Amino acid sequence: MFTDLAEANVIRIALMVAAAAVAVFTDARERRIPNALTLPVVIAGLGIGAASAGLGGLVMALVGCLTGGLLFLLPAAKLGWGMGDLKLAAAVGAVGGPAFVLWMGLYAMAAGGLFAVVWLAWQGQFARVAGGMQRDLRSRQAPLARSGLSIPYAVPIAAGMAIALLVSPGLPG
Repeated sequence: MFTDLAEANVIRIALMVAAAAVAVFTDARERRIPNALTLPVVIAGLGIGAASAGLGGLVMALVGCLTGGLLFLLPAAKLGWGMGDLKLAAAVGAVGGPAFVLWMGLYAMAAGGLFAVVWLAWQGQFARVAGGMQRDLRSRQAPLARSGLSIPYAVPIAAGMAIALLVSPGLPG
């Protein structure tokens, strides 16, 4: 057991920051977030939850893991986002808990929209993708993710996590 909840939260923050840094590096370089990163983080999150608050802490870590995964399930299933993004969000949820991962998800989605615009402009593809979205909207279709471009979404997830750490309540305690 931890001597107090503050000690557990310092470990939680350090673990999330380290995991996000590795995820950003691997996603930017290889366009993947490896299971060798996300699975140990999930296990550590469950362990920290149990060690800091017993069975209740373990349950909160499990709920956080499920919440994080569910936040990214639809984009992964329908929009072609990588499963690594989903697993990273689940891992952050296991460590930070359900309230934290909801805030992280909100900020990550906002950061992701901004990052996508910057990424498309940097790649010289903004006009082409915006034109395709405009055609979809004129034909009364939901915009389809068919540009063939991918962004390293670990970057917006890390940004959302950092913003949530700075401004949002939510770590267990």
